[in-house]
Amino acid sequence: MGVFIIGLFLLFFYIIDHFLIKNIILYHLVVKYKKVYKSIIHPLLFGDRMKKVFSAIIFSLIFLAGLSAAALAGNIEIDNFYAGSLSTPLTDVRTLVYTCADDSCSAPSGGAWFNQSSGSSNTETIEYPGTANEQHYAEFMLASCYIPKAFNVRDKGTGLTTTYDNVFNKVNNCKSLIDTFSVTNSVKPNMPVMVDINANLDANTYSAFNQINNVVGFFPGSVDYYSAETEVTLRIYDSNGQVVHQNSKIVDIYMDSLEHVHFEWIPTIVGEYTAEVSTKVIDCQCSSTSKQSASKIFTVVLESDTDYCYTLLNNLTINNANPKAGNFLSVSAVKISNEVDNNGNLNALATDTILKIYKQTTLVFDSSKTINANSDTINFQEFSYNTLTLQAGNYTVDMGAVALNCPFATNNAENETLFFTVTPSGAANNAPVVSITNPTVGATLKGIETVTWDASDADQADLNLDIKIEYKFNGNTWTVLEDGVNNNDGTFTWDTRTVPNANDYMLRITVKDNEGVEATDTVNQFTIGPNSPVVNITSPQVGNIWDGTRSILWSASDSVQADSTLDMLIEYRFNSASSWVVLENGTDNNDGTFTWDTTSVTDGNNYELRVTATNDVNGTGVDFVSQFEIKNIQTAGNPKTSAKKIPDKSRKKNIHINSIGFDQEDVKPDDKLYIFLNFENHGDIDLNNIRVKAIIRELGIRSRTIKAMVDDDEQSSKFLSLYIPYYAMPGTYYVEIVIDLDGERRIKYRPINII
Repeated sequence: MGVFIIGLFLLFFYIIDHFLIKNIILYHLVVKYKKVYKSIIHPLLFGDRMKKVFSAIIFSLIFLAGLSAAALAGNIEIDNFYAGSLSTPLTDVRTLVYTCADDSCSAPSGGAWFNQSSGSSNTETIEYPGTANEQHYAEFMLASCYIPKAFNVRDKGTGLTTTYDNVFNKVNNCKSLIDTFSVTNSVKPNMPVMVDINANLDANTYSAFNQINNVVGFFPGSVDYYSAETEVTLRIYDSNGQVVHQNSKIVDIYMDSLEHVHFEWIPTIVGEYTAEVSTKVIDCQCSSTSKQSASKIFTVVLESDTDYCYTLLNNLTINNANPKAGNFLSVSAVKISNEVDNNGNLNALATDTILKIYKQTTLVFDSSKTINANSDTINFQEFSYNTLTLQAGNYTVDMGAVALNCPFATNNAENETLFFTVTPSGAANNAPVVSITNPTVGATLKGIETVTWDASDADQADLNLDIKIEYKFNGNTWTVLEDGVNNNDGTFTWDTRTVPNANDYMLRITVKDNEGVEATDTVNQFTIGPNSPVVNITSPQVGNIWDGTRSILWSASDSVQADSTLDMLIEYRFNSASSWVVLENGTDNNDGTFTWDTTSVTDGNNYELRVTATNDVNGTGVDFVSQFEIKNIQTAGNPKTSAKKIPDKSRKKNIHINSIGFDQEDVKPDDKLYIFLNFENHGDIDLNNIRVKAIIRELGIRSRTIKAMVDDDEQSSKFLSLYIPYYAMPGTYYVEIVIDLDGERRIKYRPINII
């Protein structure tokens, strides 16, 4: 800088000597110093020896001046930082600037030449180097818990100073879509999961962040700002809806990428299971989150099992990781269907598949197709459905698959479900969020219960959100409990006595804002009941002989109302008559006793008694007693006098029914009901001609008769089956179990629900 000033001084006198000194006006300005100038300065500057030196100096100064002018022409950028709005300053913002390797800024040409934090200030100043030609720079602004900013800056030494206001925001409605979910056998690939063999459970889940303004083709060194901290949770439910395994992992998923999450689980019991994987973005860069989930129903078998068919269905996925309204949806998956013969050999089979897509509760797509048999028995075959154009909302993709033309009775199907959210196209509106707080997974509800939830929205008053509450069980369709407007009060009173008892209930709450954007939370695998009364007849008992006036005794209780307020119905029938005779039908009459004058009915040894209790919401409980005798002796003076029971000591045959069980509590029309029966010979002789059958008289159906042999003091078990006709109406029916012992019959009744 000092050389430059000296050069300017010399240049000033050169101009005076050659141009200004002869100018009469300027001459007078320097006349005072004329002698000094002519005697000292002029010879020094402009003598012959200095002309060449001075010329070189002049040209060097011109060159240096040009460089100096270029260095001073760089742009100065002043950045102000704010959180959410211009009214909230944001501090501790780190700014990084790279020189781009090309105009598209696909990569840096080196490290960051500017790397500074604003510290306690919300302002940062960047001085760009001035250049003759336009240069591209990548500029990044990073703030903790806010979405980073990236700019492709074009700068050309104009020497301007510009101020920018930068508003940092959070991501609305963060969600991590589950792209694929699979359950595999880690020991025998592409075979059903087996007992004591690891089940590998894999999920691919997408980042909650995507780069909307793709102006820079690379990430800066601080990549944490470009990842979403996501909690991935796996739950395994058994057939009773109980959680048998749970594990969670927290992963950082980078922007525009997906992460493979792996779980392992070793089953110990055969049966049907449901695996559910869910994602919840917990990153502080999110202002709200939306839970995404996928589930899969699969069967665990024994390694030694043969003579069955199976289907493996995995990798259910949609064609868009961040679907928006107007996008076209395509659904794909992979499958294997095989039969396992009695030697354990495999044979590939074709597969029947069905796809259903729901938008909230509305079925928007329903289709099926048959996929040809695999080329072999171990490699999955991919298939797909082209479906529909999406609208904003929450969707459930449900796909089922089962082997076609299975030659065996056992044919294990699989079902996989994927939940995802479609956001409005280009919408700035924040989606609402909702979380169910009661009931919870595994809870038991009885009587009058309170459903509670938390729902909020960043764009409107929480109380103005619309709430819809629904439930379902046993695979039925959703039933609406409440569907209101501006009804987000966080609570709903549910009288659970109005719905059937079951252990696989699901509850769903949907919240909708003023722009129609929805969010949903679901809780599954909770129990309702028992809400029906429980009845137990204590007198008479099987084999009793009654006469005269006797007391019918029972106990009846209810979990949700006073026992004394139950309505009792007492009935009998004789010789399996088609109708029952009412002894008492009262209101609030559960006193546990009824006096019966048996002399008013015909003597006989094939009487049955039925006692039914009904609560205030028509829930019923019933108990039966069969095979007791009424015997009143005739005398001349006393037409009917009481007779004592005379034991029949010569009777050697005695069958006792230990237990009766059904394979399912509720059945549907067209289902097959399997009945397990265990009975024991309490007599002292072997029984070789026992006949057992099951009957539902109201439906006009009966099982085939099963023959059995039981030695004395031994037990026997048998299976019966009943095909429920397609025309059966919903309701409670009574299954009549009949055991015939050389003409002597034992009868038991058990209720069954048809839904």
